[in-house]
Amino acid sequence: MSLNMLIELPGGFDDTGTPFEGWCREAGFARTEIVPLAGPSSAAMVYKA
Repeated sequence: MSLNMLIELPGGFDDTGTPFEGWCREAGFARTEIVPLAGPSSAAMVYKA
């Protein structure tokens, strides 16, 4: 979805999992996991405890 943001919106950007993991840790999540899916997609899972 971030690629769509990059293409469609002024000032949009594409992200990797690295900034996402940092944001989740700042929000108090204990662990993050980026799971590759079919094609160019991936799922981000976060765990609170």
